[in-house]
Amino acid sequence: MRLAYYWGVNEERTPERTWLIIMGWTAAIIVLLMASPMLPDGPVRIAGYSLAGLGAAGAVWMFPSLVRRHPELGSAHRRAVATGAVIGVAVGGLSAGVPGIVSMASEANNSTYSADGDDDDLGERLSLIEYWETAVAFADRTTEDGASRILHFSVSDFVYRKASIRFIGEDGTIYQSSTGHSDWGEANTVDTSQSTREAFDAADVSANLTTVAEKALAQGRAIDERLTLLGVEIRKADEGVVFDGAGEKRIVGARERLPEITVELRADPDSNMSDMDVATDGAGVFPAGIHGVADIEANFRRALPALEAAGIDPATLYLERYDSAVDSRGGTTTMVVEGDGRHHSMAWHPGGFVKISSRDVTWQPDGPRLLDFDPGVLARVVEDARNRGSLDPHERDMVDIDMQFHRASQEFGDRMTAQVSISSDPDAAGYYGVLGAEAGRYLGPL
Repeated sequence: MRLAYYWGVNEERTPERTWLIIMGWTAAIIVLLMASPMLPDGPVRIAGYSLAGLGAAGAVWMFPSLVRRHPELGSAHRRAVATGAVIGVAVGGLSAGVPGIVSMASEANNSTYSADGDDDDLGERLSLIEYWETAVAFADRTTEDGASRILHFSVSDFVYRKASIRFIGEDGTIYQSSTGHSDWGEANTVDTSQSTREAFDAADVSANLTTVAEKALAQGRAIDERLTLLGVEIRKADEGVVFDGAGEKRIVGARERLPEITVELRADPDSNMSDMDVATDGAGVFPAGIHGVADIEANFRRALPALEAAGIDPATLYLERYDSAVDSRGGTTTMVVEGDGRHHSMAWHPGGFVKISSRDVTWQPDGPRLLDFDPGVLARVVEDARNRGSLDPHERDMVDIDMQFHRASQEFGDRMTAQVSISSDPDAAGYYGVLGAEAGRYLGPL
């Protein structure tokens, strides 16, 4: 008995029955393609894509056979049907195959994303600390004392683990290389404007990167349990960054070449974009506090240990401005304080160190004393804005606060107030009082 019989194709089949078979088969493939992305991530989704791909391949073989069995359709008609079928299933095959391959690659990555870097099918896959140690040795091997002038080091876990390093020679030549295994190969020279002023010394990195990544992931998940490891990078800390953790407390000077380690975390396991960056100094010491911007009071108080670590007494300062906003890094906060003829502008994001920029000023501050201000007022006004709006659960933490003297406002420009807005709901927004008798009171719409 011929194989065609098992597909329901015999001498009595009519063109109408042939069309039904073609349409039914195509519909089955389409249903699989539509359903596969909604299946649970992992083997189940991969199986869905695989079945759709096999169905498309089977259709390539079956459709021309079905059409040939009906010469009464005419050669032109048969060619049109065959051509349309082949094009359709080819597109369907790609639609199934490409997401299937990506899904399988992502599954392979997710199964081995952990910081210890257990080997997988990619060969000799190293841990984070092993990549760092081999990169340092590679830099010294490439140029004399190359490890003392590292511009950038990173390890990315997007799809598969890959490490890269860039460093500079004594003569200013910049070298770079990358690898997905233990062999760094030969360094390439690149033409950039970077200099040794932007480099750090590997000797100042004493932290175990594997341990740092594991601890950073645990701290990040305390804020967002969806987070997974995306990568790790090391570069020279910017001037004004304040190391205020449990180790040595200091503000980074302009000529210092101290390293800063950043652990990149992502909420979407298929994304190559970081949703939260957790920083440490070269010894692996984390910032004094790691909070999301939605934790209003804790986020406001984040500035105090940084000021003290930078040698600035908070008791001498007056609060001039406080902003916090949700963004792609989990949120950004800025605070401006003044006192003793100095203006200090601070900025930080969840998981990061505070960066301070200071300058002399001649005017007198207008705001309240920093230590007298109650951040609980901000928490109350945010809760009031939430209650005024019609917010979905995921929108409640999309809070923007702008607290200052809003000079442009004729009604509220004579005193410090807070502009609060949540998501894009106009009802969850307004001016709020933050000082004295009107502290926490809704004053009017934006």
